[in-house]
Amino acid sequence: MENTILHSFSDLDGQVVVSWNGCEMALSESGAWVLDDAGIESFRSGEVQWSHPAVPHLQMTEVVLSLADGRNFSLLSQHEDGTGVHGLYLISGPHESSQLTASAAGIYRARELVELPKGAMQVMELLRDGANNVIELLLRVDSSVIRLLSGEVYAREGNRFEIVEVDESILIQVDGKRPCAPGGP
Repeated sequence: MENTILHSFSDLDGQVVVSWNGCEMALSESGAWVLDDAGIESFRSGEVQWSHPAVPHLQMTEVVLSLADGRNFSLLSQHEDGTGVHGLYLISGPHESSQLTASAAGIYRARELVELPKGAMQVMELLRDGANNVIELLLRVDSSVIRLLSGEVYAREGNRFEIVEVDESILIQVDGKRPCAPGGP
């Protein structure tokens, strides 16, 4: 994170979020390993699954908050890699990794998160683990509560999914449910 400023989550308190953007990660991707004419094996992508009724979260690799004062913050998550540092963290500006990841297509897509509420933010709660790393953030925006959790959805056999906490993705809920676009179900 060279030339990156790390921010406290309290920097969001009282700020007005005017838009949310980010890099979404699919829940799963079907496909198969195939041999080409030269005998080289490669993965041929199939259908990408962005949501499933059994998964009550939106899964993101980065969430960019644009504020009314013109500043942008990126929310990212770090998995436990043996350093003892993991969980959610906040930096200034969009992180360059989201553009690289989203451009790879497949299971990633950069998009505006129109399903998240806009307005004044209140940091309601930071949940920390024993090492004092932030693993969950609760924000009140307008009349909704946004839950941002360090975790990831793992695809399992039989179209099943496992939600694993403290991983490198950000799992999002609004008012205890997977966020849906305005006018959606």
